[in-house]
Amino acid sequence: CQHKIEKIITSDKTLYSRTFVGDMSWWSFDKTDLFSREIAAYKICVSHSIPVPSMASIDQDKKIITFTECLGVELTDRLSKSNTDLFFQIGKELAKLHSIEIQKSQKNFFNVNNFLSMLSNLLHEIVENKALEQHLNKLKAEQTQLPEYTVLIHGDFHPGNIIVDDQDDVVTGIIDWEESAVGNPYIDITTMIDCLQGINEKDPTEYQPIITAFLLGYDSASDLGVSKKENIPQLKWWAEFIQFRSQFISEWITNQSKL
Repeated sequence: CQHKIEKIITSDKTLYSRTFVGDMSWWSFDKTDLFSREIAAYKICVSHSIPVPSMASIDQDKKIITFTECLGVELTDRLSKSNTDLFFQIGKELAKLHSIEIQKSQKNFFNVNNFLSMLSNLLHEIVENKALEQHLNKLKAEQTQLPEYTVLIHGDFHPGNIIVDDQDDVVTGIIDWEESAVGNPYIDITTMIDCLQGINEKDPTEYQPIITAFLLGYDSASDLGVSKKENIPQLKWWAEFIQFRSQFISEWITNQSKL
């Protein structure tokens, strides 16, 4: 974990301070300013009415951001196959996020469209794994057939980073933006799907009702058409991309520990 969280209870409100203690980006695999990236992401989200915690204060020297509390519970506490209305709303909120185009002048965010090309160099420098190299080359060849986007993505869009009302179907906050980036919206979509399918490894289809609701909610606020049959191949490709990235990170960390 690259940050520490501390809960601060005052006489009239609850705050959370987030202290950045690491600076490794899992998109660019180098040292980067996660603190500044998180601030930039929050400011953009606020300007576009994306539900995020309010920043109460920023300490540039100590790299601490203090947030007001998002009322509600983590989405992990409300996971239910029947909770389709809530996941429809989550899909809508994600589509609203992905409507935000990031200008080239914005330097805080890594462009994920360059991720696989960057890994080619990193693979030869750090990791000796023929199977991993073959998989990477396969993904790179297939990526040329996919459309390129330059929208803001969360980068780690899973139930633990989403705060929802504990009674109503309302998203009160999306948190933890240190892995935010510029890239393809399918990254966030397939990250969520992968998490939901992984809840029951014996039956990945158990949570299909809320996955379907999530995709339909997304399409209700976007023309991407992620719930349409013709886009299933893209969903599968990005799911493979997400799994490959996780495998590469694991290999990279293992290799670094030996140096």
